[in-house]
Amino acid sequence: MTLLRELSDVFTAFQEKLPAINALIKDLGTALRAPDAAIGHIGALIDALGQLSASISTNWADIKTALVNAGAGIAFVNEIWQKVVQLVDSLLVDLPMFNDISRKYGREMLRGLDDLAPYLRLLSANVGKLQQIVDMIPASERSSGRSTRGPGG
Repeated sequence: MTLLRELSDVFTAFQEKLPAINALIKDLGTALRAPDAAIGHIGALIDALGQLSASISTNWADIKTALVNAGAGIAFVNEIWQKVVQLVDSLLVDLPMFNDISRKYGREMLRGLDDLAPYLRLLSANVGKLQQIVDMIPASERSSGRSTRGPGG
């Protein structure tokens, strides 16, 4: 009885695979009907391999130099890679925090930057003190007697 049950299991498994086997046989039959096409593909592969081999032999000195010197470049990438991973990991923590801050205080920060622009221009002109600003005004404008305060001031 055991042998009969095992043969039944094999038959069932074979029947489940029968459509795939049938498709494989049909594909093989299609390929065998046109052997010239397959031979053409093999010929094209051999031609491409020949061109590749010719290119390698022509440029072998450059390829050898690149491969010999690649060790230093790979070592550099390995050395830097750990730092890149740490940087990306820190961004995963910092970016949500910066997002919360910018959503909460973004308008005020932009207004503050807009208000800061004139002072940055003065700073870039190497103005550190109020006296230096006054010194930048031509003497004729200082002595003209014009008031910079507005009416009533």
